[in-house]
Amino acid sequence: MSLNESIEDVALAHPDEIGCVLEADIYRKDFDFTGVERLKHRPDEELLPRALVQTFLDHSLCIAEDTPHGRHLVLAISPGEGHPA
Repeated sequence: MSLNESIEDVALAHPDEIGCVLEADIYRKDFDFTGVERLKHRPDEELLPRALVQTFLDHSLCIAEDTPHGRHLVLAISPGEGHPA
């Protein structure tokens, strides 16, 4: 599993099924990156999610929406799409 697939999985698990994730959650140490090989050098590992979020935004793969709970990323994915094999 890749880093972006982990973010997509969490977004798709949103209770309202709208494919969004709180951006701050992605940067937390306890974010669910199950199946992603972890880097040994912590500062590098902290940069990867930030770079991926910026890539999502730069390539219009998501939009950022400010809410009372913080900035949410709404990904351009649909429930049931799944990941390519």
